[in-house]
Amino acid sequence: MGRPPRTEADPRLLTPTELEIMQAIWAQDGAVGGAVGGTVAAIAAALPQERAYTTVATLLAILESKGFLESTREGNRLIYRAATPRPAYEQRALRDMLERLFGGSPSALLRALVQAETLPDGERARLQAMLDDARPGAPRRTEEG
Repeated sequence: MGRPPRTEADPRLLTPTELEIMQAIWAQDGAVGGAVGGTVAAIAAALPQERAYTTVATLLAILESKGFLESTREGNRLIYRAATPRPAYEQRALRDMLERLFGGSPSALLRALVQAETLPDGERARLQAMLDDARPGAPRRTEEG
């Protein structure tokens, strides 16, 4: 009896270090309401963990080659901007996790969330409200934090 085929991660997903960089870029973009971009030095300064300039520059080049970033030259500097919006990446990563970890079952994911011992107070009610709002014909509410 053979092993079941291994489900590989989506190659368009970010490594933890790449995600850290993208989160810093997305946070900059969100803070001013648009894709402002940044230099290598500015992005490195925004990271929660100090990294060498050359490391950040290399990671930015990798992210650009993967299509997550785009760059423009201003003088002798490159300005990097997100080419992939955060919501689009969140959906991609969620679909991957749903397939690989929960067998494609949204109810299995929701069950894991609801049964989590670390689910903060009020989250169960917010999850229920989101499910209620998602029903066809249901009136839409505004999200409260």
